[in-house]
Amino acid sequence: MKTSLGFIMAVLFCPYVLSQEIISGTITGENNKPLEGAHIQNGKFKTTSDANGKFEVGCSDKNEIKITFIGYEDLKKEATCGSQISIEMKPSKINLEPIDIIDTENKMDKIVTTPIAIEHLDQKELHRYSGIYLEETINLKPGVRMEKRTNSGGQRITIRGYGHNTNFNGLGYKLYYDGVPITDAEGVTIMDAMDFSNLGDVEIYKGPNSSKFGTGIAGFVNLKSIRPEPNQTSIGQDVIGGYYGLLRTNSYIETATDKMAVRVNYGHQSFDGYRTHTGSKKNYASAFASFTPNQKQQFEANISYSQSYEKLAGQLDSADFVNRRNVGETPYLLNDGHVGIENLRASLSHTFKFTKNISNTTKGFVNAYTLNQTYAVGLNDNHALSFGGRTVFDFSFFKEKKVQLDGQVGGEYLKTTSKNSGSSMFGGVLGGLRSQTTIQSQRYFVFTEWTVTLPFEIQITGGLSVNFIEYGVTDLLANSSNPTHLDGSGYKRYKPQFMPRASIQKTWDKKYSVYFSYSQGYTAPTSSDAVIPYTGETNFDLIPETARQYELGTKGNVLDGKLNYEFAAFLMQIDNKLNSRAVTDTAGTVLYTYTVNGGSQNNLGFEAAISYSIIKDEEKVVSLLRPFFNCTYSYFRYKNFKSDANNDSNTVDYSGNQVIGVPPLMINAGVDLGFKFGLYLNSSVQYVDAMSITFNNNHSAPKYTLLNAKIGYQKKWKHFHMDVFFGVNNLLNSLYYNMVFINWEKGPNPSIYSPGAPNPTAYGGFSIKYVF
Repeated sequence: MKTSLGFIMAVLFCPYVLSQEIISGTITGENNKPLEGAHIQNGKFKTTSDANGKFEVGCSDKNEIKITFIGYEDLKKEATCGSQISIEMKPSKINLEPIDIIDTENKMDKIVTTPIAIEHLDQKELHRYSGIYLEETINLKPGVRMEKRTNSGGQRITIRGYGHNTNFNGLGYKLYYDGVPITDAEGVTIMDAMDFSNLGDVEIYKGPNSSKFGTGIAGFVNLKSIRPEPNQTSIGQDVIGGYYGLLRTNSYIETATDKMAVRVNYGHQSFDGYRTHTGSKKNYASAFASFTPNQKQQFEANISYSQSYEKLAGQLDSADFVNRRNVGETPYLLNDGHVGIENLRASLSHTFKFTKNISNTTKGFVNAYTLNQTYAVGLNDNHALSFGGRTVFDFSFFKEKKVQLDGQVGGEYLKTTSKNSGSSMFGGVLGGLRSQTTIQSQRYFVFTEWTVTLPFEIQITGGLSVNFIEYGVTDLLANSSNPTHLDGSGYKRYKPQFMPRASIQKTWDKKYSVYFSYSQGYTAPTSSDAVIPYTGETNFDLIPETARQYELGTKGNVLDGKLNYEFAAFLMQIDNKLNSRAVTDTAGTVLYTYTVNGGSQNNLGFEAAISYSIIKDEEKVVSLLRPFFNCTYSYFRYKNFKSDANNDSNTVDYSGNQVIGVPPLMINAGVDLGFKFGLYLNSSVQYVDAMSITFNNNHSAPKYTLLNAKIGYQKKWKHFHMDVFFGVNNLLNSLYYNMVFINWEKGPNPSIYSPGAPNPTAYGGFSIKYVF
């Protein structure tokens, strides 16, 4: 077998090694200084310059070499096979021309060559409207939906219909902010303390991607804060004000050279609320620093501190929601319902380049928070500390050859230690302690993923991760002074989860591609599911939910970057769904319930996105005219899924029913318009179909349409960069919701709607930056 494999590899590699022609050269910068680490690309061939600025890159029929280096202007140069060229790069200068409005060309290169559905939002897209609320822009992407319980809290993201297993926060996906896992070791994601206004880049990988990121059936979300502009020192101030007492400020200072970069930001945000008792107040402070002592190493550090206070008024029933009544649930109001969070996050990473083919990035991180929440019937007081690290080795071989090999090998460890207390509370009067536990949660995994690039721009990718999960629960109320309390302590370690991924992709000159991918993912139960609180027994039979995704898609960035498109069809099969089983006494009275696995669901969907820059020329009066359109169709159905696992006369079979909490059709369309002298307009219309909210499909949330627009003027003049803008959300005055509590019925008319603003909401502001 080994002999046969060696023969096959020799047949594949030898002809190209022997026949390959190259283009060589030297790259210099200011004062004729060699530039090490410059990126050189000639079609599908890529390389970097060495310590002497020298490089060799593969040759093809048409050779237009593109060279990029941080702090220098991008450069293109034509060359012939076998030639030696000298390239002198020019440092970047401050551009005094009007600022580009929205430019998708650069990010499309990565999207086209990635054989999986991803969405990427850069800083311009993230601030196409107010820039305060992430859902304003993330909900304009196909297959992705962000909801929130309050104005700026209780957020959850659903990707391809998965992620709304809980009515609070997020579950089923993994989220990082500046390299720090916001998703804790139990798989829960709390975003109340996230500063979305300071974001500079967002990537969303849709569907299981466990071969690199471990847990998460829905996918992976990577958030990065704004980075300093290269070779600049500047200070800036952003101010936004709007209806219902909205105020947001950012004050920052940043500097960057060839060796280092630093950015410090302070932000304040407040909102009075458009409902009674729904005000919000937040304070953010963050700092970023990077240091590159030489061409082989780079250090990067992030630290952030935030305070968040969100008032809770409860939800509305359907009658109050439809009639846009400004009311709150009485138990919430009497208990002064709120969620208060104080959060500190920090990370430190080191990248070391061993050779031109091998490098390593290792990061350590910590994420700590306190949470104080009063709700309709109680008070929760939680303290949590998460810490861990991630290391990844990157390999890149045969970059100048026709057959190339790139790969990653790495691992990640995350531990969360939390102490959680719960007390009863009625009418604003604090009652007795109901629960007090400490939870030790651990998630860790190792992974590898490799891509072989073959002739004719064919790429084959394969990866695998091995995942481990452990929960330890200690019930602090089980003590000698409380002899009647049933001990809820326990320990659960799940069997290792092996999660593979494979794909094949054909690309044409990085302009368009066709791909097929297969991936698996899992979502583990939380600690409350792993241990049965009523008996204190470990739920040994419980296993994680698992999913298999099949995806066929095509992407394109053609006509000199003017036409961008993405189409994807997928089938996600989810098994071992979590359900409940009731234990009764001889009289049929339910004593307690516990979580079991049972049932499946099939998510069959289609996503399409297209945009075309009819005009994209900075020299014309109308410098940009770009319409866009995307849609998401979801045919998601339950399979062998029942109301419970008791299988008695009260059990209801929901097989074949529509999956709840997922609109079958979502459509976005819009136009971006820019003028040479600095005026711009961003607009979009969003349609969200009616969606089922109960397993029996007898109840649904209404459909709605949102029309948003923003007009502004931005200009660079000497040392000043200025942007003044005004926008209005919901110009059609549509009735819409921010979140619906799915399958949560308490009586004939449950309160399940967190409504959006009852009227169109306007905002305005300015940004000013001084560049030294």
